[in-house]
Amino acid sequence: MAGRHEPAADLRSARLAEVDRAVDRVADQVAGQQPQTAGRLRAALDDLRTRLRHAHGACHEVDADSWASYVSGLDRGLDELQIELSRTADGTDAARPMEEALFTRVTRLELDGWRLRFDIQRSRSAADRDRARAELHELSAAAGREILEYERAGGASGVRSRASVEVAMERVRNAFPVA
Repeated sequence: MAGRHEPAADLRSARLAEVDRAVDRVADQVAGQQPQTAGRLRAALDDLRTRLRHAHGACHEVDADSWASYVSGLDRGLDELQIELSRTADGTDAARPMEEALFTRVTRLELDGWRLRFDIQRSRSAADRDRARAELHELSAAAGREILEYERAGGASGVRSRASVEVAMERVRNAFPVA
């Protein structure tokens, strides 16, 4: 019937809108506080939004408690991003460049979105589901390790580089088709 929405589609739309509002809130606040870098900040947060929409392709399958916990963590992570960017902008954390702080925080937030999706991975059999979850867990863990090593290195080239983080995240993203 035309104009009629499926409950799952409505729930998915509502949850995606909730994530969009959270990202928009921080983008607006940070841009207002740091107009000189607003363009770069908005671009990074727009990329995050796009990637979270991909990660949340099946968000309607997540139970209400898990979703609420995820959104609470997303809000906390976005608040921490805002605080960290304020520190880099005002010189309080001059040792950590803004681009590095932005990259690591945004990448961690994206990875959290993928981890939520991994938790709802479905397969035909329990063995297939367990194997898929183990594989997805390893992809997630590898990306998390790359982010941590990059952050520990202070963004310097060497053992872990930004490119290594991006490769690990691309493997995570490619584990699911675009929804």
